[in-house]
Amino acid sequence: PANGVRGYLAVHGGFALAPVMGSETTYLRSGFGGFEGRALAKGDQVGLRQALDGHGLDALQKALWDLRIYLPGTLGHKQRDAIRFLPGMQWQEFSEASRHAFGGSEFRISPQSDRMGYRLQGPALSMSQPRQMLSEAACFGTVQVPSGGEAIILMADRQTTGGYPKIAQIASVDLPLLAQYAPGRALRFAMIELDEAQRLDGERERAFAQLLDALAPLRALLGPGRP
Repeated sequence: PANGVRGYLAVHGGFALAPVMGSETTYLRSGFGGFEGRALAKGDQVGLRQALDGHGLDALQKALWDLRIYLPGTLGHKQRDAIRFLPGMQWQEFSEASRHAFGGSEFRISPQSDRMGYRLQGPALSMSQPRQMLSEAACFGTVQVPSGGEAIILMADRQTTGGYPKIAQIASVDLPLLAQYAPGRALRFAMIELDEAQRLDGERERAFAQLLDALAPLRALLGPGRP
């Protein structure tokens, strides 16, 4: 990719993979899904679910060349000075110094980071009065703080529940940008209000709908099948 650490490939009709619990993605930690439950290696061959009409490929290539599709600016990869967040469930239970540090200090993504979670190196964060907690629901972008004070941002392969206090929730609009950050990357956080987070998420949804409409001619050229 031109920016970030991950690139994406979309294939007409999808790959010929057996769904697991309704998904064709790979879960490496448990070794199931996708292609044999593991990362792809040199020499692997993955079949396609639907082939293109070989007799019309030249015409299709020309038509695609003539088609002009513009990515809405809202969906572009824009660098930001800070990742936006909302207060977490236990935000007020963290010390004032910890809340100030999270919103004003620089952190760095630890080498011990993966698609399950980004461990942050930076100021140690702590609650005003440490206490035992029952496990609660956790989601993509939840920022948990274990007893050691090292914050962890839960990413795409995160668990569904957790018992660590939650200092913050990353705004959903900034999660795609955060997912492109590599270990060693420095980052800062900036708090926003819930209304602002919802407005930004709505703008993104409208941009996706606009892109979907713009791709209608392309889907017509490719013929029936999944986009």
